[in-house]
Formats: sequence, C-alpha cells, structure tokens
Amino acid sequence: MLRIHFYEPYHIDNKMFEYVIIAAMYQGKWLFIKHRQRGCYELPAGKVENGESPDKSAARELSEETGAVDFSLIPVAAYCVDRDGNSGYGMLYYACVKKLGKIIDQDEIAEVGMFDEMPSNLTFREIQTALFNKVLDFHRGQNIIKNG
Repeated sequence: MLRIHFYEPYHIDNKMFEYVIIAAMYQGKWLFIKHRQRGCYELPAGKVENGESPDKSAARELSEETGAVDFSLIPVAAYCVDRDGNSGYGMLYYACVKKLGKIIDQDEIAEVGMFDEMPSNLTFREIQTALFNKVLDFHRGQNIIKNG
C-alpha cells in the first residue's frame, strides 16, 4: 500500500531528506522531463547528495535536468512516501523559471516538455500526481500560478 504524508517545509531534519522534486513553470507552462531510460515524463527530481542541503539539491537538479539558468525556488512541503513499510523523505518545491539554457544531464534526460497540465505518460504516476496536486493547491491559495 502506498501512502504519502505532507509536512510543513523545514519541520524535518535535513539529514532525513533523500529526494527533491521540483514543479517548475516556464512561460506559463509546466516543465516535465522525459527520462531517457524510463521513456516517460516526470517532474525534475533527484537525490540529495552527501553534505548537500535540499535547497541546493533542488537548484542543482533543476539546472541539470531542464537547463534552467535563471529561476526562483519556493519550498512547498516536506513529504514522506511510505510503500509497504519502506519510507523515504523528500522536499517538494515550486520553481519559477525565467531562462532556460542547455540540459546538462543529457545522459539521463531525453527532452524537456512544456505542458498546460500534467502529461498522461508519467513515471510513478500516483506519487507524481499527489505531489503535483500539492503544488497546485499551494499556489492557488497564493495566486502564484497566474503571475508566475
């Protein structure tokens, strides 16, 4: 059974975080990356490297996977994915991207797609949908999507 729990950002010790996921918007469209091996779209994401804060990981992953060179990051929520007793913690972000450059991680990333809404061909659909909806709910309350 899969369960996803959300927490306020920074209410969990940084040492607990394994992953970062970023819902990024550019020119009024959502950026999803197409993973070369999995062949599906997903939100830009990655592992928190040793000695790295979630914020630094999110900035690095967004830049490597989408080519974002000018952007702002807003932490939306900490989350825990619990699947059959195995759990992992991550931090979910919203990014407003102002400028895209070259994709750095071309071995992993086949392309960056721009979408009005979440694409149907998703990796980890249940998890990605819950995280994306959390970002949408957060920003509807802040009226960021229309302005970002």
